[in-house]
Amino acid sequence: MEVSDNSESNMNIPAQEDIKPTHNGFSLPMILLGILIIIAVAGGAYYLGTLKNKPQTQNPVVTSQTVPPSPSPISDLTANWKTYINTAYGYQISYPPLKV
Repeated sequence: MEVSDNSESNMNIPAQEDIKPTHNGFSLPMILLGILIIIAVAGGAYYLGTLKNKPQTQNPVVTSQTVPPSPSPISDLTANWKTYINTAYGYQISYPPLKV
C-alpha cells in the first residue's frame, strides 16, 4: 500500500486562521462621512435660525433739511357751481353752470 503525501496539496488551501472575514456594510470612512454631514446640517440650521431671530438694524438715513415751498393759494374751481339738493332722499349734487 502506497502512502501518499498530501502535504503539497494542503499548501494551496489556507488554514481557517488565515482567512480574514470581508466586511459587508458600512466602513469607518462612511460612518465618519455621515456624522460630518449631520454636523454640517445642524450647524447650517443653527446659523440660519440665528439670522432669522436677529433684529435687523437700519442705517440712519441722512437727509438734508430743506424748507418746503409754501403752497400757493389755489382758487376754488367749484366756487361758481350750482347745487341741487334733494331733501326727500337726503343728497346734494354740485354742477357747473350751463354755457349756452
